[in-house]
Amino acid sequence: MPLSDETILAQAKARYLLSREFAEPFRQEARRSQEFVAGHQISKEDMASLERDKRPAVVFNFIGPNIKAITGMERGNRHEIKYMPREKSITDGQVANIYNQTCKWVFDRNDNEFHESRAFRDMCITGMGWTQTRAEFFDDPDGKIVSPAIDPLRKLWDPSARAENLSDRRYDFTEVLMDQDSFEAMGKEFENFVKDNTLSPNVFGELLNDDLVLGPIVEHRPDGYAGGDSDTDQRQFLGKIAVLEYNFYVYEEVFQLIGPDGKVMNEFVSKARASQLKEEVPEFQVLSIGKQRRYYKAWFNGNELVAQQPNNDPKAFTDYCVTGEFDPTTGQWFGVVRSMIDPSNWSNKLFMQLLHIINSNAKGGFFFKKGAFVNKAKALADWAKGNMGIEVGGENAIDQMVRERVPTPMPTAIHELLLFVTGIIPRVSGFNMELLGMSGKDQPGILEHMRKQAGMTILAPFFDSLRFYRRAKGQGLIHFMKTYIGADRISRIVDDESRAALATLSLPDIDKFDVFVEESPYSPNLKLSNFIMLSDFLQTQPALAGLIGDLILEQSPLPAPLVQEIKKRMEASRKPDPERTARETRKMIAEIVRDEMAAMRDRATAELTMAKVDTERRKPAQFQDKLDVDVFKEGLEAGQTLLQTRSQANG
Repeated sequence: MPLSDETILAQAKARYLLSREFAEPFRQEARRSQEFVAGHQISKEDMASLERDKRPAVVFNFIGPNIKAITGMERGNRHEIKYMPREKSITDGQVANIYNQTCKWVFDRNDNEFHESRAFRDMCITGMGWTQTRAEFFDDPDGKIVSPAIDPLRKLWDPSARAENLSDRRYDFTEVLMDQDSFEAMGKEFENFVKDNTLSPNVFGELLNDDLVLGPIVEHRPDGYAGGDSDTDQRQFLGKIAVLEYNFYVYEEVFQLIGPDGKVMNEFVSKARASQLKEEVPEFQVLSIGKQRRYYKAWFNGNELVAQQPNNDPKAFTDYCVTGEFDPTTGQWFGVVRSMIDPSNWSNKLFMQLLHIINSNAKGGFFFKKGAFVNKAKALADWAKGNMGIEVGGENAIDQMVRERVPTPMPTAIHELLLFVTGIIPRVSGFNMELLGMSGKDQPGILEHMRKQAGMTILAPFFDSLRFYRRAKGQGLIHFMKTYIGADRISRIVDDESRAALATLSLPDIDKFDVFVEESPYSPNLKLSNFIMLSDFLQTQPALAGLIGDLILEQSPLPAPLVQEIKKRMEASRKPDPERTARETRKMIAEIVRDEMAAMRDRATAELTMAKVDTERRKPAQFQDKLDVDVFKEGLEAGQTLLQTRSQANG
């Protein structure tokens, strides 16, 4: 370990006291904010005063609906972590796909989205929300990655941290209240601590000032399995044990073991181990890469160190914080409740004052002199009854002996003041009526949408912190997937294509990837908007119904079991029927044969027609040849006759 037990104990105690003093104002305001959201908006002193004066105690919770609105937005528009490779290569793309599938499996298994919603709600109320990522082996011997939410009132942090989500903190503390069995189940060193030490009810001598459990309740009971001479005074802890978890980092020199091929084989922080490896394997190189942060955990109980060990992720904190708005004056973080406490408090006080004035003036009251009534008790009882006669005594007139008390008039400005205080809450918080699901009946839909977007802009810093939180968590999750899931289990999680790629790949570290946080495709709001757009697109392109029908079903707001049943029936309808397929095949063959025979017949007919045409075409040529022969013969005969005539004439 980097630090001795004495050093780490002294360091942790000094830092704990400093952090506790710094966080005390935050804890008080956070507790008050939680009470206001739950509807407990009247202090104990004011409640005692109201009960003593018999005045009504009325609380209108104007803050609760606003918190439900902003947390409902987060639940309806959840985001998911996506891994994208820095280098554009097929290999890195395959690895990113493997990490994406494994990350989704991990989050589905540990109900991560519900714990993150709890942390986001804590942040909106108190200004801080926390989750812790760790590997547990209680339910799964191979290891299960869990990410539970942590009560922000159980956390203490570095007072010098000023960055969003406390990303620049040097340490933090978590106070955990657990029973003895859970304490021992954390590890062998904890079990030995229980056996060798006396468990203390607190950490460093005292608990946080709002802890309800002051210490373990000890019950003495006999051991039924012990012998007769054994000590039967066995102690049994029935209460809670306060264990302080300390997260910190130190700077250590880091060495790398490099193989002959230049590939990094291992990384470690022991200088002695580096020298030993250098002597054992001369062909390997041991290279110092300088000092780096190495993260550790330690546990304390009763001013004693229980154990210390490397953090689950030795390169980062695994307690992730999401913060609200920052107060630079005090260095504290606060949520949306701070701005609504005073308006809500004063509106309730004004309303209670108004009720008190009305109740006090309901019967009016009166003044009377001694001896004005014959029977004082009966007169006081019958005074408020309009049909009763009251006997008076004395010689003077009744108007001189009895005078009604004039009711105190209602303050003229109290109504306007009450309306102002109740109407100021949306203005100081940024929650308009549209964000709460309320709008004017005559308001156009486009105006309502624009006002809702304007309200979301005011709340953007809170959702931006949540996005930053998910990015840091996605970076740390790669180490957990590589270390506590491994390639063998991942191969059973991913699809067939990724499984084949995993057989030839090695899973790289986070340095090779960018972590993107995008809106989950399964969030209700996004699914509904996608369903509407796809439905509108399908109306313009009905021919694509068979091609994108599955996509429309996946994005529909229908219940998941109904969607699966519809998809199952669609797939069943697409599977070919053997008899129908054979019948269609025979029909297709018959049509092909018929078409070929028709083509052959048409070809023969065409050839016959061509022959007839050629014959008819040759007939005029033959007739012309005959005419030419006849003309030639006639010319020849005429020539012969002419020669004979000339011969006779000369002879």
